[in-house]
Amino acid sequence: MDVTPDIDLTREVIEIEDTDSEAELGRGLTKIELNFEAVVKEGFAFDGNFMFSARYSMRTAANPCLNIDSIGTVGLPLSERDARAIIAVCESGQGADGHATPGVWELSADKVRFNDPAWNAWIEEKGIEACTALHKKPKIPPICGLRKLVIHESGSEQTHFQDDPGQMKTKIGDLVVVLPSAFEGGQLQLRHGLETRSFNLGHNSGILTSVVAAYVGVCNILSSLTSGYRLSLVYDIIRPSIGTGLPPGLPDPRGPAQKLRNILQTWTQSTSDPASNTETPEFLACLLRRTYNTKNGQNFDPGMISGADGQLVSHLTPLVDEFRFRASLAQVTLTETLSLGADGDRGGRPKYDDSESSIDEEEFHIEKYEPDRELCVIQVLDLSGLPLDVELGLETSQLLNGSMTSGEPDDEEFEKIDRTSARITKVYHRTVLLLWPKQNSIESQVQVGDVCDYVSNVLQNSKSTAPTAREKELVHLLAESCQHGLRDENQLQHVVQILVKSANRWNDARELVRGLSACRVDERTDLLGAEGFVSAYKVFGWDALKDFFGRVMKNDRSNSRRQILLIRLRELAGKENNAELAAWCEIQQEVVLQFLSKLDAEQILWLMEISRSRGGGFLRDVIFPQLKRQDLAKEFWLPFLHTLRDAAKLIPNCPPDLVEALIVQCFAEMARTVPPFPTNKTSHAIQGTCTTCPTKFIAPQSST
Repeated sequence: MDVTPDIDLTREVIEIEDTDSEAELGRGLTKIELNFEAVVKEGFAFDGNFMFSARYSMRTAANPCLNIDSIGTVGLPLSERDARAIIAVCESGQGADGHATPGVWELSADKVRFNDPAWNAWIEEKGIEACTALHKKPKIPPICGLRKLVIHESGSEQTHFQDDPGQMKTKIGDLVVVLPSAFEGGQLQLRHGLETRSFNLGHNSGILTSVVAAYVGVCNILSSLTSGYRLSLVYDIIRPSIGTGLPPGLPDPRGPAQKLRNILQTWTQSTSDPASNTETPEFLACLLRRTYNTKNGQNFDPGMISGADGQLVSHLTPLVDEFRFRASLAQVTLTETLSLGADGDRGGRPKYDDSESSIDEEEFHIEKYEPDRELCVIQVLDLSGLPLDVELGLETSQLLNGSMTSGEPDDEEFEKIDRTSARITKVYHRTVLLLWPKQNSIESQVQVGDVCDYVSNVLQNSKSTAPTAREKELVHLLAESCQHGLRDENQLQHVVQILVKSANRWNDARELVRGLSACRVDERTDLLGAEGFVSAYKVFGWDALKDFFGRVMKNDRSNSRRQILLIRLRELAGKENNAELAAWCEIQQEVVLQFLSKLDAEQILWLMEISRSRGGGFLRDVIFPQLKRQDLAKEFWLPFLHTLRDAAKLIPNCPPDLVEALIVQCFAEMARTVPPFPTNKTSHAIQGTCTTCPTKFIAPQSST
């Protein structure tokens, strides 16, 4: 990160070190730990969010009844005619460099009115919601003042906007309301420090109202529209004369980021220099400010980290790579058990009366001695979300940035032991940032867990209707894991089911194809199954999947699996009256039969079934030459001979002389592969029916 050159950031770190009190050093922490804790508490104290977004249906959003000078009332959703009329009375929008931006048009607030009084009340409500999400609910509602109306048209250039916090003393931020107006493209990015949030507001833009708010100083980047018009109202969120309770603005992260760099640099140098007098910890364990509670640590994901925690992690991420540290997030649970006692002398009875009279829970009090505490690490993930297996021996005394027991417990249970004694168990779920150099002994113990299990679990429990950036990253991790790791069939089938479920929920055929390809479903169609292919077709349509289906027919080396799929797709084409799919099936059927994959004895009945539908000439001219080229062993030829002799009468246009000629060739091929002195007797009986085709084919039984 760039740092202003005239700031002596190294000196600031030294000042922090010089302020260490004897009480702080008495905690048994090293200078590195104390300096890190100071940076976290002082430099990352802002625990709000730099942006807020929400979308509302036309039923839940107010209608502004927009009225524009020289035009009149403008209906919503925005029509192309009204869009062109608005552009005609607008001025060209100004970019960050002060020059006109093609395709962006602006209209000053004094030319815009709202005929529905409820609109202003709705905007005030959204302003309060935005401020609450940015930091906390304001004591006094902020003022939302309309600054301008903006309309983007197809082909508009990317726009870049960022207020200067130093020039906006009374302004908290911007509130942008995108009114119902159908468009595509126009992805919005908001950036602050190293954090970026992206929004695709084009999805369902014709029927939804979108609200996006951000602090002053946040960088707004809007990509160009590919079609349609984007109509928005831009409001200033103004601080009233009486304080709102909100911070004056976002803190500058550059100073704390440099302090983190200095700490890691000192730690690295002290670890690698045997002559160094600086005491270094084995690891740092820093409590995060927020709680990210999930049941037993399940479904926790680094993408949940937000607020001050998110700023800390985002600034640490490039530093741990630069200085070769391992940063991870641990879900930990502290169980605290307190012994309780109660006086038993109620109603004139002795203190320890054995009578059955009950003592209320409120009458018990905590005993003076220390409670029993047990700290348990539930789960450790690296910053990319991969599970880690590592033994740290973590203790509560090693935790920086607060106490596990600050705040209310996540769970509390009162348990009565006898009439005058009881215990209360309090459970605290917290998230801890762990940090250690990769050259120390801890790193040698680290084992990376199974990304497949982790990602599958996250996707399985996701409720998103479109793939988030994090979920796309997880699918990519899953794809790499399945491509390069050894997976058993059950695990692959489980992954495939989750990918299909996620893609269906997202309505995203590209993510489905990417995931299925990673799991090599195109080579093993049984991992998805014929019905799975049919379901995918019904959800995404033929155009989205035909290329992948073509790869399936090319890459799967099993004749029977390809045949099963073709039969099912041919049935589907008939029911759906899809002539294109039917024609594709016919072409692929010929490809399968003209280019048979490796055959074995289990496919003999299928070959006979195909021959029965196509005749003896097909068996002689198409099938048999391929059998000869495959250099098959006697384990194939002997059962093939038996089946051919017994089933020949069921094959049309298959006279005895044709059968005899084929049998002679079979013996010749078998003779080439049989060893001169066989030692084992092999059974070549064929039992069962053709599992490839829905029509049963039973070869007549021979008496010999």
